[in-house]
Amino acid sequence: MIKAGSFVFREEGDIADAMKELAVWRAKVQEAQAVTDERTAQAQQQEEAKRKAHEDMTSAQDQQGLYHGDCTKATLAIEFCAQIPEINLKFSQIQTEDDDDHDGQYISGLYTITQKPTTVLTGGQALITFEEKKVAAQLLKMARCSVPCGQRVLDMRPKSVTLEGSAVKFAIQLDMSKKELSFSGLRSNMPQERILDRLECSFSRPSRGVADRLALIGQYCVDLDREEIVKVETVFNYSLQKFQTFKSSPERSILLDNISGVKDEEEEDVPDLLEIFFQLPTNSGGEIENLKYLAKGHQLALFDVI
Repeated sequence: MIKAGSFVFREEGDIADAMKELAVWRAKVQEAQAVTDERTAQAQQQEEAKRKAHEDMTSAQDQQGLYHGDCTKATLAIEFCAQIPEINLKFSQIQTEDDDDHDGQYISGLYTITQKPTTVLTGGQALITFEEKKVAAQLLKMARCSVPCGQRVLDMRPKSVTLEGSAVKFAIQLDMSKKELSFSGLRSNMPQERILDRLECSFSRPSRGVADRLALIGQYCVDLDREEIVKVETVFNYSLQKFQTFKSSPERSILLDNISGVKDEEEEDVPDLLEIFFQLPTNSGGEIENLKYLAKGHQLALFDVI
């Protein structure tokens, strides 16, 4: 390197190295500029996407408002058409308003009660209900059934199900008066006519409330020769209707009795073995709707046997 005054002259080798270094820095600057441009473009694209999404959302909300208005108008304009079946009516009598005992005076209800017969399942028995009654019928023709259980078989006897008792069905018509009350616990030595007059005066006070309100309170103070607290209750009228009894035998169920050869550790597997065996048509079985097996030492009463 040669110095001349304030100027510095480099040799040719130093100049070449400086040019290479300058080229490297120019490349890095260009690369950084490219990255900056790319990120700027991505930011612009994201901003554009946000703007478009906002416009789409605004448009969708406007469209939803229009649809809601159209649906409301359409709902108001809908006409329902239904085919009402023809019913044969038999004229019995003319009923006037005076003949109606339930003209706003009673709260009425009709309650239907059904008591179904039961069958008792004891230990070592199984109850199977099939979807088709013909399956139960053909199994009842068999004297015994042998169900495979590992290297052994479980022997059992199919029997028809015996129901204990009869099925009972009846209805109770219950009318609860909204205007009448019954009271009890009145003690007085006054004449009956005078008691009735005083009771009428006591129960006629508007501030004391009407029948349903007094019934909720449960007691009432009446003015006789002295104040008496009486018990107040709602008046109920009830009647028994449509009482029926019938006895039937389940047509889709069979009882497997005397299931023998079951070991204690095999009790939990017996229901699965029975279901698999009696579902196969080759064993005169069919589709099973319900199956209940009871291990030895237990007893159970079953309802709804079909």
